[in-house]
Amino acid sequence: MTVTATFYDQRTSTTFSASPFQIAARSQVAFDNILQSLFGKTLSQATYGPIRFDSTGSILVAANVNM
Repeated sequence: MTVTATFYDQRTSTTFSASPFQIAARSQVAFDNILQSLFGKTLSQATYGPIRFDSTGSILVAANVNM
């Protein structure tokens, strides 16, 4: 299936869309530092906010925030 992630930057009220990516059936994808790897943003830029995932099929998203 195809997944598209959209980041809503709360500091600047700007929306950033990542390039769509593929996930095979019954598999998983992990991102270390998703702000940087998908959106090119860093915490040092005071960037924060929710990320929405839209997909062409059913997905389960789990998140963990560490600072």
